[in-house]
Amino acid sequence: FSAIDCTGHGVPGAMLSIVGNNEIENIIHKEGVTNPGNILDKLNNAVISRLKVQGNSEMRDGMDVAFCVLDQNTNILNFAGANNPVYIVRGDEVIVHKGTKNAIGQEFDGVYENKEIQLYKDDCVYVFSDGYVDQFGGKNDKKLGSKEFKNILLQLKEYDMDTQREFLKKTINNWMGDTEQIDDICVIGMKV
Repeated sequence: FSAIDCTGHGVPGAMLSIVGNNEIENIIHKEGVTNPGNILDKLNNAVISRLKVQGNSEMRDGMDVAFCVLDQNTNILNFAGANNPVYIVRGDEVIVHKGTKNAIGQEFDGVYENKEIQLYKDDCVYVFSDGYVDQFGGKNDKKLGSKEFKNILLQLKEYDMDTQREFLKKTINNWMGDTEQIDDICVIGMKV
């Protein structure tokens, strides 16, 4: 499972979404790659190559990604990110595993780091776009922020995922009030 957020808007963002989706399908289903770091390496190279072929080599937009593969037999989560983290709520803490600081579609000399994470019963795992934390609202019309987002997730740890989803929706709507939504909002969660 993954949360992928194109940083472009309009036609460039839509084009990047289509290219990215097609390349992920090819990498996973045709090439059989299952390691998230390798998937992101191949995705980055494919997107860059595709954009060059289409004459768009100077495109500044990219994709921020949190990509996870869970082995349900061992509860080992493999994670790789392109700018985006994965959050794991365990007990009274939010464990943050950061991604590699490079968007998909941007050339760099490194590789996307794959992290192997042992999960335990009742751990909650979250991947997300920046839309929730960057949304303006509240008394002072400020961004919600990652600190408040983590506090919200800690409040939810005892609930099933349907209840969590409804709470997250209600919370962000209350936060926004009359403020216009500024970005797509995507939060994906799962409980072990």
